[in-house]
Amino acid sequence: MSKLAAIRSANAAFAAKGVADAVAVFVGGTSGIGQATMEAFTRNTVSPTIYFVGRNEAAAASITASLQRLNPSAKVTFLQSDISLLANAYSTASIIREKESAVNLLVVSPGYMSMAGRTPTSEGLEKKLVINYYSRVLFAVALLPLLKNGSQNAELGARVLSVYAPGTEGPIIEDDMDLERNFSLGQAARQAAAFQSLSFEHLAKVHPAIGFIHALPGAVVTGLFRELPLWARLFVPLFSVVSTPLEDCGQGMLRLATDQKFKTGLALVDWKGDDKDTRHGKRSWLGKAGWWKDGLPEKVWTHTEEVFQRVLGKKI
Repeated sequence: MSKLAAIRSANAAFAAKGVADAVAVFVGGTSGIGQATMEAFTRNTVSPTIYFVGRNEAAAASITASLQRLNPSAKVTFLQSDISLLANAYSTASIIREKESAVNLLVVSPGYMSMAGRTPTSEGLEKKLVINYYSRVLFAVALLPLLKNGSQNAELGARVLSVYAPGTEGPIIEDDMDLERNFSLGQAARQAAAFQSLSFEHLAKVHPAIGFIHALPGAVVTGLFRELPLWARLFVPLFSVVSTPLEDCGQGMLRLATDQKFKTGLALVDWKGDDKDTRHGKRSWLGKAGWWKDGLPEKVWTHTEEVFQRVLGKKI
């Protein structure tokens, strides 16, 4: 049986269990992998409560209607937010905290593809790092009380699934974590990936009842390619030939979100569940060796908390 066939079979078995009343939050759910994962989750659960966060209100109305056609028992709420600002991410997470007592699944997959140089936001942070790391982990921290309650669900537990780039990590610049002096597109990508894996390693140790999954989606064509220059977009048709269909990727992400072996602890994997953990010497062709060391998860976490304190004016 192929990996994809096995994933579909496992998802069908999960759907047959009739798991009811799960609460899921999708950040970056108005397009691409986030939307595909949300559709797979909605289709395979009973009476789920779905929150999805994005900028595109027009697209959200269509998506909401589509989700409710897929599953008339679903309760779907769209929250419009530009999460390139941490203040917006925090206020959006706070809305969910006010409405719910437990969350079983948090999927963070916001996308931003640009070939521009360092782009500071009005909060003084580099935009790529915010969308690919800071806002993602901010949602996880802000929703931790609800995730802890959700972990008591025997079937689903509680998981945080960040769709980004395990296996592509590179050494971080420890005296310039915000890349104010040493910015490059490659360093920003590698550093955001390393931050994600390291922070999830720390959180998995501190919160052992919750699963923290950093997942590589593989080659997937999404709307992000629209943000590239024209010359780069000319390669999209060629890329599409070898890419993973969005629906297949969504099926894979659903499997990560429901497989018992990812219910707790840290997982650095691809969309098929294959290992992408390069912390201890194993090297990916996209990443660089020697990026992990003892004490670095805690150092990255201290930096992250300092950023939240500086920008939001309070400890989360």
